[in-house]
Amino acid sequence: MRFMSALIAASTIVSIHSAVAGEEVLNLYSARHYQTDEALYENFTRQTGIRINRIEGKED
Repeated sequence: MRFMSALIAASTIVSIHSAVAGEEVLNLYSARHYQTDEALYENFTRQTGIRINRIEGKED
């Protein structure tokens, strides 16, 4: 759950839903553009099985 806390702290809005039967998807709305975030997202998916759908915003 440490990774989930980090993801929530890194995002503005987060929602989890089932996109396809049996597949959980976390929608992550964020304006962050750090390479370290990609490793965090991949590790989260690997540990939880929840795919991350990142919706990027601009700095504004």
